[in-house]
Amino acid sequence: MTKKKILKPSRLLNKGKHQDPSHSRAVRLLKAGLLAAAQKESIAELTHTPQAAGALYVQGQVALLHGELLMAGILLHRALDANPDFPETYLALGDLKSETGAPAEAIQHYERALALGKATALLHNNLGNALKSLGKFTQAISHYHRAIDLEPGYFLAHFNLGIALRLQGQVEKAATCFRKVIELKPDYFMALDNLGTIFDDLGDYSQAITCYQRSLELNNSNPVAYNNLANAQRNAGLLQEAEKNCRLAISLAENFAPAYKNLGVIHHERGEVVEAMAAFRRAIFKQPDPNIHSNLLLTMNYPAEISQAEIWIEACRWQELHETPRENGLRNYPNTREPERRLKIGYLSPDFREHSVAHFIEPVLRAHHREEVDIYAYASVFKPDTTTTHLQGLVEHWRDISLCSDPEVAEMVGRDGIDILVDLAGHTQGNRLPVFALQSAPLQITWLGYPNTTGLKAIGYRFTDGVADPPELADQSYSETLVRLDSGFLCYQPDPVNPPIVPPPSRESGIITFGSFNTLAKITPEVIRVWAEILAAVPGSRLLLKNKGLSNQETARRYRGMFEAAGVTADRLELMGMLAAKEDHLGVYERIDLALDPFPYNGTTTTCEALWMGVPVVTLRGDRHAGRVGASIMHQVGLGELVAEDPKQYHELALSLALDQNRLTELRLGLRDRLRTSILMDHNRFVTTLETSYRDIWRRWCGSSSDQKDTQ
Repeated sequence: MTKKKILKPSRLLNKGKHQDPSHSRAVRLLKAGLLAAAQKESIAELTHTPQAAGALYVQGQVALLHGELLMAGILLHRALDANPDFPETYLALGDLKSETGAPAEAIQHYERALALGKATALLHNNLGNALKSLGKFTQAISHYHRAIDLEPGYFLAHFNLGIALRLQGQVEKAATCFRKVIELKPDYFMALDNLGTIFDDLGDYSQAITCYQRSLELNNSNPVAYNNLANAQRNAGLLQEAEKNCRLAISLAENFAPAYKNLGVIHHERGEVVEAMAAFRRAIFKQPDPNIHSNLLLTMNYPAEISQAEIWIEACRWQELHETPRENGLRNYPNTREPERRLKIGYLSPDFREHSVAHFIEPVLRAHHREEVDIYAYASVFKPDTTTTHLQGLVEHWRDISLCSDPEVAEMVGRDGIDILVDLAGHTQGNRLPVFALQSAPLQITWLGYPNTTGLKAIGYRFTDGVADPPELADQSYSETLVRLDSGFLCYQPDPVNPPIVPPPSRESGIITFGSFNTLAKITPEVIRVWAEILAAVPGSRLLLKNKGLSNQETARRYRGMFEAAGVTADRLELMGMLAAKEDHLGVYERIDLALDPFPYNGTTTTCEALWMGVPVVTLRGDRHAGRVGASIMHQVGLGELVAEDPKQYHELALSLALDQNRLTELRLGLRDRLRTSILMDHNRFVTTLETSYRDIWRRWCGSSSDQKDTQ
């Protein structure tokens, strides 16, 4: 956030062929900061010489400083008519155009001032700001450096340089700039705000919190700083403190939508989905933002009382509010309609990193048949990691779009000649659905990441399977045409860290331990009730829950209270927060005999991980895709007998398996090999099926005139 600049009088450096404005006493008075005297003198000069360039310039500057922008423009142009070689007037006109949202015109005036010898730090800084506003960061950075060379103590140039570097992704250099600003002007709170944001992005939440707190000591009426502080505290697991600061931000700016969004995320992490939805709806009411609206849609998938029809209606509302297709309807794509040629497939995702989606896209990128498809990855990844580097090595064309606008990405996809663009996020965090709304490719598909319809008319297809989306139930609930993959819609690659399989812990302890590592939003009151009944039916049994949100003491206390109200005493419940190392996370499965899948929103990666670690999973088939993913996975690995059709059968399956030590041991020791030989991990078979579907969709498009969506 850039502080609104105070326009200052400019220094005269040049004599033109017309009357030299530097001889004007009004200009000298303005330069000295004597605004009232300069204005009075300029009136006197204009009385004697109506075309006095210096006096007209002073009048224009006074009008500009008073916010009289139209009059300022008239006066400054009259000054130029009187003396077109007066660089100060071009600088003032550049500032005027910047103020009125015309940066391209501002740049022309600034460059003219430079050509006339007006090479001041102020001019280079303001020219940099105009270039930055047009996304020309490299050129802007050059002018900020020039401003600093001319005036090393010019703190605003250091600040603006930091902003430009951060926008260009050079966060370490940006942080250095903000530190320099704080050194030069310790009370400049906006430098602390921006430095805090960098620390937050880098995962150094303690430093981020310190920066925001110092900023608020300087200015305690800034809602943005309170909300940023809340965000850093939420990331650090300090949910109560985060909620408090969100509410402080709202108390200062009742219509500040980001604070409502942040409040919704805090509630979501605590498993308070009703409160989360209310906060997201309030944020959308204040500011119809597509990302906040996606937060709402994702959260609506958790409560059983929200029907698929309600989610469908809200998805269509998202499309109506936020989809901004290109002009003139569907594009005339240059892609050649050759049914059998090699296809260009683009995968777009914010999750090409250490994320659950990586477990399912990695084997696909690796196994694609390059003679059939040319693979592009559009990575909207703000914090790349080793997984990012690994995935980048699996594709021919890697595009970092993290700093690109949606229209820029759409143009990039068009230049690359992508035939089929695949969304891997849906309405999850960091999605780029507006890129798809721009109809970036002839064919667009959504897959993975999100368990429901996007609602976008511009996305023609969705990959699924007959178990997750039975034909007789699902088709009317999607804006996309469903493409059911014969081999299942998932292809799993376990983490390279593979702790060995050990016997069920109950063999030695005699105590059955149930477990779930799913997000707290999935553990609804109905799930707690059913799990409590299962624990009551298995004497001495225990339940181990693991989730990041449980690191927060208040959240853990609330869940203990809910389980206690359902009859589960504290000694039978173990709550764990997030562990730092992946091997530690997987190692916790050694302590679980049987995993319980939540409903109506099943686990996906957690289910695959449990099976890989030898832990059988009991799942309940629901009435929508999110509630049938467990059944789909079990179908792929040949464990359909662990799929229940109602809560009563779910209870019975968990009970019978928990009391059958031989069956538990048999499954435990054989599940990893079962997965290895199942279609869930038959990567080559899956990719062949996937590519066949791409080809079928492509042939259909080649034979059509324009319409992207049809019947599958």
